[in-house]
Amino acid sequence: MARFRAFSSDDDSSSDDESSATPINEKAGQALGVHSDDDMDDEEEEDEAEDEEEENEDAESTSSGSSEMLEEDLIVPRRRKEALVEDEDGEYQEVRDDRPPLPTAPSRLGLDAQRMHVMQTSFFRMPEEAENIRAMMQDVPQPTLRVHNTLNRKHSRDSDGDGLRFESRERASFAHDIEPPAYRPSRKYAKVASSASVFGGHEDASVDAGLSFGRSFRVGWGPGGTLVHLGSLTGPASTLKSTSNSSTIHNTRVPLFSKLASPHSLTSQELTTKLLQHHLSHSPITPDDAGIPFADPTSPNLHFASFASLFPTTDHSYEATLFRLGQALFDPLDLRLGPDITVDIKNRVSGLARKTALTAWLEHSVAPTVDAALRVPGTSATARVWTLLTGNQVEKACEAAMDAGYVKLATLVSQAGGEFDFREDVREQIELWRAEHVDVHVDEYIKRVYRLLAGLADTKDLDWKRVFGMHLWFNEPIDAPIAEIFRAFERSVTSLPTTKDGRPDGLFSILRLFADPACSLTRVLDPASFGSSRIDYTLPWHLYIILSRCMRVRDFSDRGDPGSRNVEDMEGEEEEGERVDGHSPTADLMTSMYAGQLEQLGLIQEAAFVLLHIEGSAGREKAVKDLLARSAHLLDDWMVRGLVGSLKLPMAWVQEAQAIYALYQNSPFEAYELYLSARLYNPAHDIAIAELAPEAVLRKDLELLKTMFARFQGHAVDGWSTRGKLFVDYANVLTRLPELYDDESTSAEKTEEIETLTRTGARLVGLLPDVLDGRHKEALSMMLDALVKMVDREKPGALTQLHHIDGTTRIQHIRATGVKRFLKSIQVN
Repeated sequence: MARFRAFSSDDDSSSDDESSATPINEKAGQALGVHSDDDMDDEEEEDEAEDEEEENEDAESTSSGSSEMLEEDLIVPRRRKEALVEDEDGEYQEVRDDRPPLPTAPSRLGLDAQRMHVMQTSFFRMPEEAENIRAMMQDVPQPTLRVHNTLNRKHSRDSDGDGLRFESRERASFAHDIEPPAYRPSRKYAKVASSASVFGGHEDASVDAGLSFGRSFRVGWGPGGTLVHLGSLTGPASTLKSTSNSSTIHNTRVPLFSKLASPHSLTSQELTTKLLQHHLSHSPITPDDAGIPFADPTSPNLHFASFASLFPTTDHSYEATLFRLGQALFDPLDLRLGPDITVDIKNRVSGLARKTALTAWLEHSVAPTVDAALRVPGTSATARVWTLLTGNQVEKACEAAMDAGYVKLATLVSQAGGEFDFREDVREQIELWRAEHVDVHVDEYIKRVYRLLAGLADTKDLDWKRVFGMHLWFNEPIDAPIAEIFRAFERSVTSLPTTKDGRPDGLFSILRLFADPACSLTRVLDPASFGSSRIDYTLPWHLYIILSRCMRVRDFSDRGDPGSRNVEDMEGEEEEGERVDGHSPTADLMTSMYAGQLEQLGLIQEAAFVLLHIEGSAGREKAVKDLLARSAHLLDDWMVRGLVGSLKLPMAWVQEAQAIYALYQNSPFEAYELYLSARLYNPAHDIAIAELAPEAVLRKDLELLKTMFARFQGHAVDGWSTRGKLFVDYANVLTRLPELYDDESTSAEKTEEIETLTRTGARLVGLLPDVLDGRHKEALSMMLDALVKMVDREKPGALTQLHHIDGTTRIQHIRATGVKRFLKSIQVN
């Protein structure tokens, strides 16, 4: 049995001699399982011959005896090699190894080969051996066919490690294999912050423009809702007006507030100004425990009725309707009951009064819709009666029926929403019409009115407010609570009221908030439910303040625990009038979003007032300071008086923002003065060292240098002894040493002072290079030159390290040091 192995070398054992003459193409076909017709015929003949030999061998094995067989007798003779070799003309020729095969082991031992084959068959079970060999060959990794790409892509990026980048290598023949290329892992990229980027501060470098400008061409948000982007903003269905490779940068202001739906509504700026002005008048601003101003809306006068009073009674805008609904549902009621009335009676009277207030709001809310339906030309008298009843205008409906000659109908309409016996009688009349098949002859609106009087109101073609009114006025009992009426309304409708984009209607959400005690503000105060924009937080923020902070009716679901204080302390605070609340991230987020809208409108004072409602002291301080820094160019005297006077903001916050803007406008001295006025000594110290001190050195104004840094003495400044104080010492050395040299008197104090100043000058020569950066080489050179001259006059050998000194000063220092050594040697001699 012959066994084959691919990619065998000269030292490998081979099969029979006949297999060596097979062409390479035929070998490849056999390796891949492809055979020609001639090969198939030859294989069939060989199989028949092998079958005959096996029969003969079996017969001989039964008659012959056993014999011994050595291990070396099983060695397979080496097969002859053949390969393609390139000749001098560049063509490949097939070269065969014609060396005679080595004699087999049976031949060397003088044994019969056929007899050895019969013995091998009898001693070894060939099928099992073939299976074992096949399993062993599967475990051994076999050389695979490799397809090498001759293209060496310069910028190839393979996710598995640049798999297409192979070097061009050659081999002598197909018999010689090439080792696989070394594994090179792919490069991984990660987003790096601007502060940690190696290119930070080198954005003007032009060596690698792709790296230096990589952050400049990303879409990003700026202050006031500014969107910076390349090209034009488009939607999925819009048409592009510019090419994708446009390099024009656009600043687009995205509106963060909604255009109010009602044509009679105020503009966004007028509405927010009016609401916030009213809010500010009832919200005292006091410092909290950390000394940060905080707006606490605790006034009992800040309720829905106070906001509703800002709108005229004839105003049917969405905002006015919303605050009136809150007034009807949540504002306290003056029941005018005596102290002797029991709790049950108070609750019953309160429920009826609340239901009366809701009825008045609903009638006023649907009145414009009813009036518009009555003005439609061609409206019949019965349709007018029905339309008036949908707005609970029972008196006008009776008059309309009387004017049209429906006296009996007017009599029935006057009893709408009455006793249950009356409803049953009307219902029996409707059943009688249906049983006698005369209902088809009755006017459609007459039947609608009868069903309404029977408590079976037809809600077809009605908006949700009038449908709810049907349940409130006609379907449910007069003493039914609002929560029960609301549940009946939900059961009767197939889908709840929504806005144009599918969000729950804001008025319906407020009604649900009252009817469902388990409903929280998180589900209700969705900006899309109260306006045409999904990110307009004007009305939701004011509703949150009234419901949560003022009236304590509902709160956000993420309101945390107030803390680990003792229960006795908390009870004592509540008795003293101080409320104990936990932190709500949703409340702070809503406050920040609303302040962003106001900032976009240019209402800086209003935005600062809203940010004062942030509950955390640290977050409140940072948010207000960031707002002032972004709006520093708008901080004129009038606005500053409003921020400091009305909102009680520290003047230091305003001055810090103005200093940042002055530094942005390349006015370092103004920024230095503003920082000092705000008592922010560290940033003022940094500006003095980086901007002002080198300029004073170049001007040789030592008095200005002293005055500039004298303002920091006595205050806690980071790095004062190794930074700012060096400039003060420099000015002292250069002003005091010449005075001492000119003084002809001799005293021990003078000598000691000269010695001290000289040592100070020598110390400054070693420290100043670490303070001034590469932008101030001229100032540093001037300072070092002056110090070296002063020190060399008294003590030339004190300076040992002069790495930053060259030119004339270095030569003079070397000369002074040499003269000093020469004089010292003379004195010693």
